[in-house]
Amino acid sequence: MRPCLPVLTAATGLALLLPAQGPARSAPSGAPSPEFTPTLDSIHYLMTRTPGGDAESPVETVAAASWMMLAYGATGSSLRVGRYKAPLRHATRWLRAQQANDGWFAPVGQPCTRFEQLIAAFAMAETCAISQYKLLKSTSRKAVSAALAAFESEDSDPATAEEIAMLVMLADVIAIVEGDAKLAKRCRILGKAARRNITVGRDRRSDSALHLTAMLLGEEFPAALTVARAWPTNPARDPFHTWLGLQALRRTDGRTCHRELQALQRLAASQRTKGAEKGSWPAAAGLDEVVTTGVLATVSHSAFLLTIDK
Repeated sequence: MRPCLPVLTAATGLALLLPAQGPARSAPSGAPSPEFTPTLDSIHYLMTRTPGGDAESPVETVAAASWMMLAYGATGSSLRVGRYKAPLRHATRWLRAQQANDGWFAPVGQPCTRFEQLIAAFAMAETCAISQYKLLKSTSRKAVSAALAAFESEDSDPATAEEIAMLVMLADVIAIVEGDAKLAKRCRILGKAARRNITVGRDRRSDSALHLTAMLLGEEFPAALTVARAWPTNPARDPFHTWLGLQALRRTDGRTCHRELQALQRLAASQRTKGAEKGSWPAAAGLDEVVTTGVLATVSHSAFLLTIDK
């Protein structure tokens, strides 16, 4: 068994003080057992597509590399230790190399979207947390600063509920892991201001993002934004919605968390089990197959650790 990683518990819950390997612990007394125990097929699928190494079919996009980093971290691996430290290093090194001088990630000179910038900054900050790798601090700080500048621009589009949730989550990571209170405060202020322009009831994913934002800020939220709305009907149909729901469930009591997480059993039904695509999930909600698989692999492995930890 590998030793526990002595890292801070950051906003995503990936940096848990749990052994990366070893026998699974049982759920608390009276709570359902984690029957959605993930396989490693999704991780092996991602390994064949990780950029920066010797993968068979590397997918060189900011979104894919970011979710690969988060997925590998969710297994308990870091840049220093763990079964998947090598692909994590490859993805991290590749993504870091795509950052322009202004902090924006721009593979082959093509800037990523604003939302992808937030996800990439988040992946860098989380990897820095679980790895205690100080060299990534400047990378994530520059990425966050670039994203904030884009939001604060006079001609920028209004922030979406999902972007607001990411900004507030980044604030926690930046403040705790990197000790940058000023940058974290900018994220929170912008998130709070932008939230006023979004109404409850637009759609379930947006409501889930608003619910999570309120929880992160320690504020009251409408009754409509409950944990029961955390999940889409089919968790694989909208991967990012499911990921947002997982973040909300991390902040609930153990019994509620266990009960709601049973919905993740449905993930196995749509996961491919044969051929070259074994372990992957079909493209969903505007995400390509690799990104969809990266998000759902992160969800399934993070949720399993969360269940045995609650």
